[in-house]
Amino acid sequence: MNNLNLGKTKIVRKKSNNQEVRQMISKKNKILILLLGISIGGSITSSIILIITPNSDTGSWSFNLTNNTEEQRSSCAISTDGKYIVVSSGNDYLYLFEKSSSTPLWSYRTDEGLESAEMSANGQYIVAHEQEGTVYVFEKTNSNPIWTYSAGLSREILNVGISADGNYVFACEHEDLLLFNRNSNVPLWSSPSAGSTIVISSNGTYIVSVNYGLVKFYHKSNSTPLWQYDIGTPNTGALTITPNAEFFAVGGEDNKIHVFNKTGPVPIQIYSVDGIVRSLSISNEGNYISAACSDGVYLFEKSSPNRLWRNLTSDGFQTAISSDGMFIAFGGVLTENIQDYVYFFTRNSSNRLWEKKVINRVNILKMSSDGKIIAVAAGFNFYLLNSDNPTIDIFYEDKFNASVIGLVLFVGMGATTGVTYYILRVVQVRKEKIRLEKEKIERDIKGAIDILDGKYKEWNEEESEKI
Repeated sequence: MNNLNLGKTKIVRKKSNNQEVRQMISKKNKILILLLGISIGGSITSSIILIITPNSDTGSWSFNLTNNTEEQRSSCAISTDGKYIVVSSGNDYLYLFEKSSSTPLWSYRTDEGLESAEMSANGQYIVAHEQEGTVYVFEKTNSNPIWTYSAGLSREILNVGISADGNYVFACEHEDLLLFNRNSNVPLWSSPSAGSTIVISSNGTYIVSVNYGLVKFYHKSNSTPLWQYDIGTPNTGALTITPNAEFFAVGGEDNKIHVFNKTGPVPIQIYSVDGIVRSLSISNEGNYISAACSDGVYLFEKSSPNRLWRNLTSDGFQTAISSDGMFIAFGGVLTENIQDYVYFFTRNSSNRLWEKKVINRVNILKMSSDGKIIAVAAGFNFYLLNSDNPTIDIFYEDKFNASVIGLVLFVGMGATTGVTYYILRVVQVRKEKIRLEKEKIERDIKGAIDILDGKYKEWNEEESEKI
C-alpha cells in the first residue's frame, strides 16, 4: 500500500516539474517575441531612414585627394552632361567619378604627380599628364591606359587636351605642339614654339595656341598655322574657344581680352578690364564671355563693346559659363578674410545667387553644359557642386551606410529570432506530444493503481470479515 502512495507522489512531482518546464518555455517565447518585435521595429526604422536619406541628398559632395597639404596640384574635367568627372592630383592619382557618388569608379596611380586632366564631351575618353614628361590616354571603362607617350630627355609636358568627340589629343612638349590621333601614341605632327596655352575645337579640326602673346590658329591637317596674330603682351595665360572654333578669346596681363573669329587675324572685339585676366570661358555660340580677373569676375556680350556687368568681390582665378551663357561660376579669394570661394551668377545680374567656401585656392573650375553641375579642383580637395543646392552633407554617406548596416543587422536579427522561435516551437510541440503521451500512460497507471487499491481494500475487508 505504501508503495502505491509513493507512486502517486512521484506523479504529482512530475506534474510539478512539467509545469516548471512549461513556464520556462513560455518565458523564452516571450523573450523571442520581444526580440522579434525589436527586429521588426528596427527594420522599419532603418528602411524609413534609408528611404529618407537619398531624398535629403543635395547632390553636392567633396573628396579629399591627399592628406599631404604640400600637394596643392590638382585638376578636373567634366562631361557636358555632368555625369562623369575626372580628377588629377599631385598625390600621383587619377580618379574617375560618377556625379552621384564621391566614391571613385576607378583610380590609377602614376609614377609622378599629375599636372592636369581633360575629358571628351561624352566622358568616354580621358587624357592626363605628368610634368616630368608622360601623357596618358584612357577609356572611361578601364583604369589601364590605352597608350602612354613619354617626352624626350629633359623635356616637360606642359599641357594636354582632347577634342569633344575624343578623336584627337594634343600635348605641349616643352612649348612644341604635338597632335595625336586617339588610337596612337605616334604624333600626327609637331609644331615648334606653340606655347603651353592651347585649346582644340570639338571635332579636333582647329587648334589655337598662344605663346608670349603670339596667337596661332591651326588646322588639324598641317603643323603650319593658318594665321597668327601678336597681341603685344608676353604673358597671356587665358584662352577659350567655342565648340566649332567660330570664335575664341585670349587674355593676359595687359588687362585686355581679345576676341577673334576663326577667319582672323584681326580681333573682332577688344575689352579692357581693371585686372590681370587669369581665366576665360565662352558660351557655345560665342555670344557671352566670362572672365576671372585679379579684381573679380566680368561678363561680356560679344555684340557689345562694353561689359554687361562685373563683381569685384574677390581676386579671381577660374571661371566657367554654361553653353547658353545663362549661368556663370567663378572661383576666387575674398581679400577681406583671405578665404577661397566659389560664386554662382546668372547673366542677368552681378549679384551672386550663392557662394560656397572651399578650403584651398580654386585651381580648375568646370561646368556642365546646362550649368547644373560644377566641378572644382581646389588644392588637395575636390568639390562637386549642384548649382541648385551647393550644400555638402559630409555625413550623408555615413548615414546611408549606417542605415544599410542597421537594416541588414535588424533583418538578420529578425531572421535568426524567427528561426530560433520556429525551432523552439517545434521542440515544444514535440515535447508537448511526449508529455501528453506520458500523462496518458501515467493516467493509465494511476487508473490501474486505483483499481488495485480497490481490490486490496476489498480483500482486506473480506479477510477482516472471516476473522
